Amino acid sequence: MLKKVLVLPAMLVVWLSLVIPLQGDGFYAVPEGGDIHLLNGHWNFAVIEALEAEWDGDFFEAEFDDSSWSQIKVPANWEMEGFVEPHYGKNPPDRTGYYRKTLRLPQNWKNEGRTLIRFDGVAFGFDLYVNGQKIGSSTSGAYTPHTFDISDALASRPNGEHLIAMKVETKPLAWEFDNNDDWWLSGIFREVSIFTIPETHLTDFTFVSKLWDDGSVGVSVSVEVNRAGAEISGELFTPQGDVAAVFGFGESGEEEGDEDEGVRYHRSIVVEDPMLWTAETPSLYKLRLRLRDESGAILQTFEKRVGLREVSIENKILLVNGKPVELRGANRHDLEPTTGRAVTEEGMRKDLEIMKAANMNFVRTSHYPPHPRFIELCDELGFYVMDEVAIGRGEEHQADPAYLDSMMARAEALLRRDKNHASVIIWAVGNENLVTDLLLQTGERVKEIDPTRPICFPMSPYQFDDDWEKLPEFVDIYATHYPLNSRLLEYVDLLKRPVILTEYAHALGLATGRIQYQWDVIRRTPHFAGGAIWHLMDQGILRKSDTPVDRSKPTREAWLDANHYYDNHDSFGQDGIVYTDRSPQTDFWQTRSVYAPVQILEESLELDTGKHGLELTVENRFDFRSLRGIEMIWSLMANGAAVEEGVVDLSAKARERETVAIPVEALSETENRVAYLKVRFVDDSRWQISERSLRIGKSVTGFDPKSVLPSAASIEVSETEQEIAIVHPDWKLVADRTSGAVQIYGVDGEVLVDGIYPHVGRRLTLSEHFNARETETWRETILTDSSDTEVTLKRTDSQIELSVGGRFERPGSPEQAIRGGFVLTVPDSGPMSLGYEYTFEGAKGPLSEVGLSFVAPEELDEFNWIGQGPYAGYPGKDRLNGFGIFQLNLADLWFQGNRRATELAVLANEKGEGIALVPETASDIAVEITGEQTLLKHNAMISGLGNKIGRAETLLESAEIKSFSGVFSLSLFSEAWPRALIELIGEPGRSESIYQPFYHSYDQ
Repeated sequence: MLKKVLVLPAMLVVWLSLVIPLQGDGFYAVPEGGDIHLLNGHWNFAVIEALEAEWDGDFFEAEFDDSSWSQIKVPANWEMEGFVEPHYGKNPPDRTGYYRKTLRLPQNWKNEGRTLIRFDGVAFGFDLYVNGQKIGSSTSGAYTPHTFDISDALASRPNGEHLIAMKVETKPLAWEFDNNDDWWLSGIFREVSIFTIPETHLTDFTFVSKLWDDGSVGVSVSVEVNRAGAEISGELFTPQGDVAAVFGFGESGEEEGDEDEGVRYHRSIVVEDPMLWTAETPSLYKLRLRLRDESGAILQTFEKRVGLREVSIENKILLVNGKPVELRGANRHDLEPTTGRAVTEEGMRKDLEIMKAANMNFVRTSHYPPHPRFIELCDELGFYVMDEVAIGRGEEHQADPAYLDSMMARAEALLRRDKNHASVIIWAVGNENLVTDLLLQTGERVKEIDPTRPICFPMSPYQFDDDWEKLPEFVDIYATHYPLNSRLLEYVDLLKRPVILTEYAHALGLATGRIQYQWDVIRRTPHFAGGAIWHLMDQGILRKSDTPVDRSKPTREAWLDANHYYDNHDSFGQDGIVYTDRSPQTDFWQTRSVYAPVQILEESLELDTGKHGLELTVENRFDFRSLRGIEMIWSLMANGAAVEEGVVDLSAKARERETVAIPVEALSETENRVAYLKVRFVDDSRWQISERSLRIGKSVTGFDPKSVLPSAASIEVSETEQEIAIVHPDWKLVADRTSGAVQIYGVDGEVLVDGIYPHVGRRLTLSEHFNARETETWRETILTDSSDTEVTLKRTDSQIELSVGGRFERPGSPEQAIRGGFVLTVPDSGPMSLGYEYTFEGAKGPLSEVGLSFVAPEELDEFNWIGQGPYAGYPGKDRLNGFGIFQLNLADLWFQGNRRATELAVLANEKGEGIALVPETASDIAVEITGEQTLLKHNAMISGLGNKIGRAETLLESAEIKSFSGVFSLSLFSEAWPRALIELIGEPGRSESIYQPFYHSYDQ
């Protein structure tokens, strides 16, 4: 048992003695009432396509003539300001930027002490000059701060203007470590500030907390001062602003060091009744440190918000505050479409709000330290952070001792900047690197500096499988990328440390096909701590095209108008669950559903005859909080309208379940209605956590969707050598005996159906295109050309049957084909039915989906259906949707795609002219835009969408499935809908709202 003591364990004290100030990268606190001045704004600027210019030797001199230079904003990227073309990925061009800024210090500027200048981020290396004197160079990469003492250089011009000059180049030593699978954007892209500190000043501090068995928290505060002779006092304030502790250092603390090396102070205190920081309860205390001189005068005051929390590992399980946590996360780059890496606080907040809305609690800072304000926001808003040392590519250098200093400096600078943040719970050492001795030394250095947090080496799937056994014990967590489902199951017993999938469910082009299954595996495996989807947003930048986009053709971009688009470097950066502008994709809603911390476990509901109650099992997947304060708001829906509503207060403890009873009185057992229950979970701040919609069994309402379709009686039939015609009062069907082509017309001759054909594919998503490059995937959607065509008409006393069949060759491979056809049955009473069956001949290669398609004109632009919605669903994405009655317009971003468990589908125009399908059993029904036509598709079988890395786990192989078939009822409308159909899904007409964030996009 741990005892409550006033001195923390030795391992926590070791922390400070191992923190060594970095040259040019120090921590400095601005004194109370001291001066700080932002140098953001316009600087004189020139850029060349080389690594040096003829003016290198004197560009930093006051006499240098820069009148021909331009001006650039700071912070900003050269590329985003239009000076050079942006570059994506490897092999960036040689470029050098030259900056000059004339500065006159404010009249009230305090000249006592020292004046420092700080650069929060400069890509990718730089030399700094002040008043013609070289001050220093960057040492630890583009994404960590560099601070320099410029006091002596300023003193050379005590009352005049000061010249700050910088040479920024794209390829300093170890530039490859800052190179990743993203945009290569250069320049001073984070804030620049100049400030003063006293001669005696704080140079470092460390805050560490540890939980005791009695519920209190032990806190260790360690402070470094540049020289002896000062006094330090501290105060800790609760989140409400009350004083939690007042303490001194000096005699009651511990001191180390000497005057030349600085002095280090330690103090341990105990906080009773603490408010612990977690992502669910982001309670922040305020630490205030004061440095006084020997007379008691205040030299510096430093304030920092801190969290009381502890990270540990026990029995292979990652713990926060002694409890297991599930990390529901995503990877994120610092990138905005108009400002590049010069991100704004508004943009950072928006990203975190999107992540909250997606029910995330975890972010991996791929692949470098983000803007420092982002980490502060994670502290405030409640996110667990895996903070990453910027060692991206450059594998060719990671065994070269000449690069060890750079690797170490990057690690040390990151830890020095972010070590006191509660949200940072894990350090990641680089990304997908080889396991070299130098990388291991860097990891050891991280553990030396900070023994309170675990570390990991994120690794590619192939490298991880080769090298995971080589990782020494100090690597606390196994971090692998993109495992197959089968391989992830093998890891359950194979891996004996905590596991985090630092990249998984790659979201290229509406994919994330593995998140549902893999999250289930993670949740039921205690030592699997969680994962981070790749990626939060599409990595795009706003561009202008002189050539307007053709909306009739597919595109690889998202266009705001005819000439402006988000450039994702083709599909390389098109891997977010939201678009570049942060509009949600369907994968956002899939992620939100899978990650939801409040879940209903039932997939559907049954209401027994004679009873008026429903029971739901609600699971609390929060790690710390109970469901007290969370309401379940429910609506009993019948034919799309709420007939009864209510609210239930929840109470399940963290990681437990409760049964919730819902009294319903409004359902009749005799009415022909579609009934379902809509549920929303809302917390005490009125934030909607998640939502579900569940079908209530058909037995309660006696619903038969065929009953809403009209009878196909009163028909006439005519035959010639060329065609067969079936004429109904509302429509006319014509089948060509030679080609097998079928057209259906309305009463005024308008085309309702321009063909009925088998389909063997769908419009492929980007991830499917990526995987299809190395396979013989069938890329054709519908097969229209047949041989051995046979069209026949059969009459009986009660019905007629039209049969259309033939052999359909695979284009370019005539030895591969499908053979078969469909039979349309028109009875004397009741709706028509259509059955089809096709068999593969000599076929090989994957198929995305197979079935029968109706080709409709684009004027049929309203899609109504009963089933899962509103988004397109596929195997592996079953939790994306809920049951209901839905309508979408063709112009809507969500229009295209497959809808699962569909009971009724209607494709029509606003007047009601169109087609209705009712499957024999709830089926997959899809709509797809092809040119100026729309396909209404009955899918007999479908594949999943897969991920960028790896094919879909549910995948159709033509050589294996042999044949496919389906049966459904069919109706055609050329004027008014039957009253029964209107009562069920509403009047025909245009959708009330259309989600259309783009003029044209890659998934429309």
